[in-house]
Amino acid sequence: MFSAVFSGSASREQLSSAARTWELTGAFALAMGAIGTIIGLVIMLKNMDDPAAIGPGMAIGILTLLYGLILAFAIALPVSYRLEDRAAASPGD
Repeated sequence: MFSAVFSGSASREQLSSAARTWELTGAFALAMGAIGTIIGLVIMLKNMDDPAAIGPGMAIGILTLLYGLILAFAIALPVSYRLEDRAAASPGD
């Protein structure tokens, strides 16, 4: 996964495989962000009696979603698209 990103002489098969892996990484990052958001909402709803205690649950929910979005859309998916472009441009093996 990492060697294809940094290698200038990776084969088309290696690039395609790494692109699929990075795409799955992006999908899993989004899923983990959604799961973290649900966990944060559960914590938040558990503390509905005390308005001051709602903030930490909301923070967990929003931060996990933010981290998942950043990992997926700023790192994993752009790397995946770049590897797919490199695989399409590389000579066939």
